[in-house]
Amino acid sequence: MRPRTHQRSGRVLRQTLTLLASLAALIPVPAARAQLEYAPEAVKAAFLYRFAAYVQWPAESMAQPQFTIATLCGDQIADQLDQVVSGHSIAGLPVQVHRLQRLSDVDGAQMLFVGSSCSEELSVSLSALAARPILIVTDAEGGLHEGATINFISVNQHIRFEVSLLSAQRSGLKISSELLSVAARVLGGSRIRSSAGCPPMSSLAGDGPSCPQRLAFQ
Repeated sequence: MRPRTHQRSGRVLRQTLTLLASLAALIPVPAARAQLEYAPEAVKAAFLYRFAAYVQWPAESMAQPQFTIATLCGDQIADQLDQVVSGHSIAGLPVQVHRLQRLSDVDGAQMLFVGSSCSEELSVSLSALAARPILIVTDAEGGLHEGATINFISVNQHIRFEVSLLSAQRSGLKISSELLSVAARVLGGSRIRSSAGCPPMSSLAGDGPSCPQRLAFQ
């Protein structure tokens, strides 16, 4: 049995390394890699763009002329997203960032980010979107319990994320096991450990951010 265990562990590690490499950010980096430091908004914007590669939407949701990432109470995130998505596509669709003034304007969006300043309205606001094929990402304590599929959290002063498979199922979305494997927490399914953890810095490219940030940045 031991050889099988080693094979399985090796396969999980390879999958994690592949995911870490593919989550490299598209924001220009400073010349001196030793000084790589990113604002929280830049890290979260990079995550939002990269999440799309590990989520499957119903076919009708992708039958749009563009892939729309909507933001509510998140203008700084939206500003960073404009830089991240410029010149890039998701599933062959050009990406646009739509800043919402009210939740009713979310029609046509495949992803919605709700900033922390809207946290008091989450339970009421998100309940109206529960069955719609929108990847809802929040930045608030208890975001998953209010209806989000992905919620940003802080772990040891680093930005991580947690995932609710129940919310994903309710919205008709499928979350890749690769993304689940690097989540800090998964609700509603078998937990896939991410901490098999953080591979050595040498396994990625040179000096750079700490392990959690390397999920979004290289």
